[in-house]
Amino acid sequence: MPPCAGDAPSRVAALADVSRTPLVRVKLPSRVPFGFHGSWAEHDVLDRAIAAKGDDR
Repeated sequence: MPPCAGDAPSRVAALADVSRTPLVRVKLPSRVPFGFHGSWAEHDVLDRAIAAKGDDR
């Protein structure tokens, strides 16, 4: 495994100013693929999106 390949912490940034220091750094138990990103949504927003899509799981 290359140096630091499994060592890089995930960082959470404020979208208002991503150039600032990360809000938090999280060390995860397994590797996250390069380029991974996420987003945040309130619970009710997710519930409405699921309801609009229907129950085709």
